[in-house]
Amino acid sequence: MNDSLIDNWNEVVGHDDEVYVLGDLIFGNPAVAIMLLNRLNGKIFFVRGNHDKTSLSNKVKGRFEWIKDYFELRVRVDGKEHQISMFHYPIAEWNKKHHGAVHFHGHSHGNCKPIGRRMDVGVDSNNYTPVLIEDAVRELLKIEIYTK
Repeated sequence: MNDSLIDNWNEVVGHDDEVYVLGDLIFGNPAVAIMLLNRLNGKIFFVRGNHDKTSLSNKVKGRFEWIKDYFELRVRVDGKEHQISMFHYPIAEWNKKHHGAVHFHGHSHGNCKPIGRRMDVGVDSNNYTPVLIEDAVRELLKIEIYTK
């Protein structure tokens, strides 16, 4: 299982690519976790999930650019800037939702009903492969927003 996940990751992530992981990444032995994480391409930014214990996260923190519980990112897609709210859990409201911002989450393993511009970007919901930010934003922009 680990080898397949690593192969899928490395097929789409280059050595200098940025990857935002939205939780539930680290289980078990820290030495094994570090060994597996070191096989992954890219610069990893880690939004901690409910299964990511602080004590274990701290032991492998050197592999990450940072570890946070929530993050907002601005990206340029097709010449326009968009805001993404990233959190492990799916939420109903996020910053600037009514102004077109999108929400990426994990946690639900594909069992969360899509609502508005919210997307489960966990690998288990996406053919066990990381999702390109640009593709996910483009998909969510097809959904109309309620602005009143």
